[in-house]
Amino acid sequence: IHVLDSAQVPLQPFTPKPAVNLMLAVLVGLAGGVGLAFLQEYLDSSIKTPEDVERHLGLATLGAVPMLRPGRNQQPKAEIAPELIAIDQPKSVGAEALRTLRAALFLTTAAGPPRRILVTSARPEEGKTCIAVNLAITLAQMGKRVVLIDADLRRPRLHRVFKREISPGLTSFLTGHVDLPSIITPVLPDSVPTLDLIASGPVPPNPVELIDSREMRCVLDELERTHDFIITDAPPSLGFADVPLLSREMGGILLTVKCGDTPRKLVKQAADYLIRLRAKVLGVILNKVDEKGNGYYYSYYSYSGYYGYSGQSEDQADGDDPTLGGRLPARRHEPSTTREPPSQPV
Repeated sequence: IHVLDSAQVPLQPFTPKPAVNLMLAVLVGLAGGVGLAFLQEYLDSSIKTPEDVERHLGLATLGAVPMLRPGRNQQPKAEIAPELIAIDQPKSVGAEALRTLRAALFLTTAAGPPRRILVTSARPEEGKTCIAVNLAITLAQMGKRVVLIDADLRRPRLHRVFKREISPGLTSFLTGHVDLPSIITPVLPDSVPTLDLIASGPVPPNPVELIDSREMRCVLDELERTHDFIITDAPPSLGFADVPLLSREMGGILLTVKCGDTPRKLVKQAADYLIRLRAKVLGVILNKVDEKGNGYYYSYYSYSGYYGYSGQSEDQADGDDPTLGGRLPARRHEPSTTREPPSQPV
């Protein structure tokens, strides 16, 4: 046996190759992440932007309200309810978004907003009660006399928001147990004296029969004579007969949509359902918008620190908010943004 060439010890291992493996892992992970992002975007059928609302529903977006989380004021262990953010945090981003919604509501028609406004959604947990309460507060802060009606006779919440008794309420009057003045309650006499509340009353076994009654129409007619605006918190529009009955007595409907969560097919079904009922849908409110991840919201509300803070209580800021209780600028005569129901042949 003759040794032709001695074996040489390699200077580096043949395998593994960390640099090559790391580069391949980065490329594969990047490609996989981009692919999964596009797949998730493709499979996501929710409403996320005003463009989605206009494209899929044919309706205008009146406002984008951020995620309103319970905050704290200067009092120890005193939480601020999201439904009362327009009062407790008047200079926050959420309160500013609600005042923008109020201003947009005044521009929906040349004659101004309807006096009877119903707030509903396609399904539960969309935040319609929070929108109804804050909208009523912002309207009352203008000096308008506003009454807030809890017409969700299946799952009433307004009495808990204002920490009031549920009875006497709307069902108490509709069943003939009390008169109308006894169910109208001023809920914020110190901060918003022109805001009244009508609680739901005891939960009835037959809410549809009570809503579709002559007494309900009498309530709305009488309240219209004594108040400037009637804001009605109604049940979801799909699955219940309450909203179709209430829509006949309302001047306009606001459809609340949870941004990035509600499927557009479900929202379109609710919007088309209301249009077929010949209801006047004023527009859509995008609720619970993620201000950090939504480009539309950021482009409109990125200046949250304009007042000097974004989430503090009113006592922590200097000066007064000029928009609270002030008058809106003169309305421009613009075309209506509402979606009118199609005409039916005679």
